[in-house]
Amino acid sequence: MTVASTLQMVTIQVSDTGIGFSEEQQRHLFERFYRSDTVRGRYNGNGLGLSIIEAILEHYGGQITTVSRGPGQGAIFTATIPLVKPLTARRSHLPHRQAVPDGSSH
Repeated sequence: MTVASTLQMVTIQVSDTGIGFSEEQQRHLFERFYRSDTVRGRYNGNGLGLSIIEAILEHYGGQITTVSRGPGQGAIFTATIPLVKPLTARRSHLPHRQAVPDGSSH
């Protein structure tokens, strides 16, 4: 793992020598409940971890990317997080409270 920072951003990079993934699998890695045939039955999990991380990072104006040379070649995950939340930070993935006519929030 490496961590780097500037005045505006922190970058965290994690690499491994694990099972890696194909280009087709990469297109789906951040989808909720996605589990490739390679991991289904071999590893515990429900396919939510990466989608949750992506939603949290995007909420704060960050992002996560990943790359792998292919199955059996490991992977590199890179997360960037701004130190100051930009005005354009996306909030679409996280639930929000809505006011209802009686004045309460749901």
